[in-house]
Amino acid sequence: MNNQLLKAFEGKRQKPAFSMIAIESWILPSWFIKQTGPLYPGYVLGEYRFANLSYRNWTEFCNETGEPVLLVDGDGTIALPKIGVSVEIWVNDGKKLFTPGRFLQTVQKGATEFLCIETKSQFQNGVCKSLVFPIKDLRNYYIGLDLELYAAGESAFSDFLVLLVVRPYDHDGLTAVNRLEYKNKHLKVNNIELFQLESEPKIVYTTHAGLGANLK
Repeated sequence: MNNQLLKAFEGKRQKPAFSMIAIESWILPSWFIKQTGPLYPGYVLGEYRFANLSYRNWTEFCNETGEPVLLVDGDGTIALPKIGVSVEIWVNDGKKLFTPGRFLQTVQKGATEFLCIETKSQFQNGVCKSLVFPIKDLRNYYIGLDLELYAAGESAFSDFLVLLVVRPYDHDGLTAVNRLEYKNKHLKVNNIELFQLESEPKIVYTTHAGLGANLK
């Protein structure tokens, strides 16, 4: 996140305007690219605002009171509105990086076995399949994520790199990630547990446009 944007925060939900020059090196969400691109049908004329104004088509998982706790859009991006972050699945097949909205083809449907959303995203050398579903205990909602990769041959997997990317996201503006904590396969965002992994990742990587990168 650009440090100049951080200075613009005055509350939890802000909608700061900024120029494309400030973010031209970012890997941006597909809805933002479409919304700011004059050739796309959802183009919004005017200032660039990090709020999803045109591509608000998603599936909601709600709690008992009807409050959305987990959203999955047509590209497979997971959003948690109460925490103010999104979780995206990125795949690098050794030649190219594929992110939501940039796969060759994405097909999504609701699974019949239990309450979940199945997303199949095709890339150059294979297919990434994800099942996203809510898990509730007595205190919190969590993300359940089953991830499967398919390729033409076993040798192709040696070149694959799969990334779970967490970043600030609010459909109505820009939120702040004030604290990230990863320990023993648990990830917390702003002191709220986001998810638990089944196995340790090879790399845990955080970035900040003003402060640089941090590798673990």
